[in-house]
Amino acid sequence: MKKFFALIALTGSIALSAQQDPQLTQFMFDRISINPGVAGINNELCLTGFYREQWSGFEGAPVTTVVNGHMPIRTINSGAGFTFFSDELGQEQSTMFRGHFSYHFRNVGRGKLGLGASVGFLSKRLGDDWRALDGVANDNIIQENTVNAGTIDFAIGAYYKTDKFYLGLSSTHLSEGEFEDMGIQTARHYYLMAGYKASVSADFDILPNILVKSDEASTTLDANVLGMYREMLWLGASFRLDDAIAPMIGYRHELNEGRSALKIGYSYDVTISEIQNYSSGSHEIMLGYCMKLVKPLPPQIYKNTRFL
Repeated sequence: MKKFFALIALTGSIALSAQQDPQLTQFMFDRISINPGVAGINNELCLTGFYREQWSGFEGAPVTTVVNGHMPIRTINSGAGFTFFSDELGQEQSTMFRGHFSYHFRNVGRGKLGLGASVGFLSKRLGDDWRALDGVANDNIIQENTVNAGTIDFAIGAYYKTDKFYLGLSSTHLSEGEFEDMGIQTARHYYLMAGYKASVSADFDILPNILVKSDEASTTLDANVLGMYREMLWLGASFRLDDAIAPMIGYRHELNEGRSALKIGYSYDVTISEIQNYSSGSHEIMLGYCMKLVKPLPPQIYKNTRFL
């Protein structure tokens, strides 16, 4: 019970704002959730899932599930996708579904530019189980019954990529929907993401990535570096400003003679903030599948005067 009240004391502001978008350590594998410009730009059909247990050891600590997918629509130089996420923090449960669309501009410098938009629905549920706790039952500020509410949500994003580099700018919760019965309002979020692939040798690459997040009230920075061996095995570490350091490991297995691939990754956040006195850290698992969508070759016609 002591850990539960410590969670409320240390993360009260998180329940009101920061948990409105999923927080993932392996964010470089989940670009589309916060930037619709990513949809279909890699010319692959991709499905990715995440499961995260944050601050293990807390009663009511955040548990996050994210599933997304996207693919190109070549006939109109665009892409489409979706994101679903569920986040639980104590008595608060948030669920979001977003549909993404991106239009692609080819031959922009050495790469492609995707301009995208998302529309979705964000719902929240506040339970009343905590009223059984000592000192809470007579608090008139806490609602007596479970409350459910929802709001329409919008996002926009621009994403540029080359073979070695990517850069994205995006904003979510543009409508800043309000949950009046809960005293909660979604804050507009802004994101800057970037990454680079540096080839050290034919078998080894170094991939640094950064993600800057802001809701105008606060700004956080995530940065990591991966060492990739033969596009198959990676090791790395991530740093979240004033929060955690996280070692990461992953494996990518090619299927169908390289036309598709399955990947799995794991990260463990070592908390460096005050919460380290109460939590043993955070666990996150990523599972993804991508399939190259190869344009079929035109039929070959062979003519010979012998068979005319």
